[in-house]
Amino acid sequence: MVSRDALNLRGSDIDVGRWDVYDVQVSTNDTINLSEYDTGQNLSQVRLFKKSDRSTVTTTDALNVITVFQVGLTNVDCLLFVAGVGA
Repeated sequence: MVSRDALNLRGSDIDVGRWDVYDVQVSTNDTINLSEYDTGQNLSQVRLFKKSDRSTVTTTDALNVITVFQVGLTNVDCLLFVAGVGA
């Protein structure tokens, strides 16, 4: 398990919170900490996709931390879409 850094490609504050798109490389059981989001509230939406075939990667999230739950991944390039309450 590794804590991965996500490169923010685009994001913005919106009327009801914040949204961002990240470029990230992940393996099974990695975590992604998103400092742009409130540490006291769960994220509203999280979607992680493989760049290679656009298939969804299984994740879990608690507060502003996302954990890659899908087995069999090693250094897979992905796009991460997130919405929630900004920090």
